[in-house]
Amino acid sequence: MVLIHGDNQALSREYLGLLVQKAKVKNQEIVRLDGYSASITDVIQAQDSQSMFSDAKLVIIENLLRRANSAEKGAILKILDKGIILWEGKKINQATIAKLGNVQVKLFKIPAIIFKFLDSLWPGNEKNLISLLNQVTGQEPVELVFYLLSRRISQLIIAKDLGKNGLSAMPDWQQGKLLHQAQKFSLIKLKNIYKRLLELDTRQKTGGSLLDLAGQLSIMILDDY
Repeated sequence: MVLIHGDNQALSREYLGLLVQKAKVKNQEIVRLDGYSASITDVIQAQDSQSMFSDAKLVIIENLLRRANSAEKGAILKILDKGIILWEGKKINQATIAKLGNVQVKLFKIPAIIFKFLDSLWPGNEKNLISLLNQVTGQEPVELVFYLLSRRISQLIIAKDLGKNGLSAMPDWQQGKLLHQAQKFSLIKLKNIYKRLLELDTRQKTGGSLLDLAGQLSIMILDDY
């Protein structure tokens, strides 16, 4: 069994894609199941049924370990075949991994420098932000940075607009960090930044800018922060 997990979904998806391509070369059928909703019958059929069109099957179950605990989830975990691939969009704790028994673990983490960049977002910090942005985009795909930046601004809008109530699904430490960071912005400022990010995304997808995405982000930081 293989467990692919971690916050860096871009890299974990890329790794999963490589495994899928290898399986296709071997003429294996690819079966994907949603771990949040798959029943034990779905899993048994996926593992045991014979394929009419290929030599074997590769079964991928996504986000099973993040599913709420239940009798059915427990039953599924007990019958997983050793050839199963589990993909999780978040980091799974060691206690949960230990219960899987003999499993090959691939962890894909977001580098600390990206979180340092995101935590440094506030008006008047442009020089530091540009320096951090250059470091981050020199190490990681700019598309990942753009996604995480957009997500952080969205979270700050919620924190500024709704306060702690809007962040109730997050742990206390994360709520506190976002609330503190949101205090440094006005709500209008945050909404304008988010609107600018949407415009950048559109231009990137339509080829409406001569600058690459990293260059556009640098200009946005100088203009908007």
